Amino acid sequence: MKWSRIISLGFGIGVFLNLVGILGNGVLLRQAWADAIPVRPAQAMTGAMSTAVSLSSDFVFGLALVWLYAAMLPRFGATFATGARAALVIWILGVAVPYVGIVRIGWLPAGITVATALVALVGFVPAVWLTVRFYPATSSAEAG
Repeated sequence: MKWSRIISLGFGIGVFLNLVGILGNGVLLRQAWADAIPVRPAQAMTGAMSTAVSLSSDFVFGLALVWLYAAMLPRFGATFATGARAALVIWILGVAVPYVGIVRIGWLPAGITVATALVALVGFVPAVWLTVRFYPATSSAEAG
């Protein structure tokens, strides 16, 4: 694995996923979010710390996507399907499963969680393309 490439590309993918999240959640779903959270709980994180925590997850997703794709290359090859497999794992574990819990305990309504999970899933499609395009396929001898 090329760790410098994983980190740099993962960071770039994180920037891209943050932009998708800002457009999807901050623009397209802005009113749905306002309706879903009419009153901010007193213990809710706000300001710069809230923004930093919110943005950090997409950087983690970007790094995880590129790392998992790189790990899958020797077995599945440098294809969009390999990237899609990696993205699906990241999306299920990092987006879908947490949102199921959030809905189950009543923190958010199902509608907004489904909508924002779909925004994330849509964002992963070009993220996969970017990962496959910019992460170099290597032979198994070089991968070690």
